[in-house]
Amino acid sequence: MDTIRLKFLYQKPNSVYFNHAIQQKELRLNFIAGSRFVWTNNDWRKQQQALGLYMPKYWFEQNFKYPEITYFCFEASIPKLLNKENITALKDCQLEEVAKAISDFCKKVGIFIFTEQIKDTVPTLVAIGENINITNFCSCNNAIGALKPFDYKTHSDHRTVEFSDHKHGGKEAIFSQTNETTKAYDKSKEILNRAETTKEKEIAELIKAGRYQIDGKLATEILRIEITAKT
Repeated sequence: MDTIRLKFLYQKPNSVYFNHAIQQKELRLNFIAGSRFVWTNNDWRKQQQALGLYMPKYWFEQNFKYPEITYFCFEASIPKLLNKENITALKDCQLEEVAKAISDFCKKVGIFIFTEQIKDTVPTLVAIGENINITNFCSCNNAIGALKPFDYKTHSDHRTVEFSDHKHGGKEAIFSQTNETTKAYDKSKEILNRAETTKEKEIAELIKAGRYQIDGKLATEILRIEITAKT
């Protein structure tokens, strides 16, 4: 598992962690109309990121029909929440650790949601990813080129994106439908282009030096396959 989004019925507090109000229509959600708001504090998140910390997304939002009803929403890459990077795969036995990490972050912003609530909540979004070391087989570019024609879902939007505007380049193939997106991309290039946490920057230096290993094996070509299910 990688990214999850959770949503809890919760009364919005008067707190510095939620003092940035954004109209939901500014988020360009097609089903939003009127003047509903979300509340977060992106300035505080950016301050924490500048310290090399991983920061989940979090916000309060209003009920579409009854604005006095609010929900606390939490979204994070679970491997990054635990390990500060998402190359290392999580194990099934880490469920308690995951629930505690989410609960601890919620408490940090003054929201008291407990581990049993977290384990019982159905995610509104979940992404499952796998990093595959193909260093001794082929390059990521060749693998993505081979995967590109295999659009296994009918009526899906199928495209390839080149990261030519990033220093280290990269490529990804995307197969998307309304409620599901599948991607294949070069994980090494993504780390080199977007390393944010202290741990990710350490991995980026090892990749640049050609010394990064996965399970004791050199890994210069890491293909990531990621499926995101929405709603």
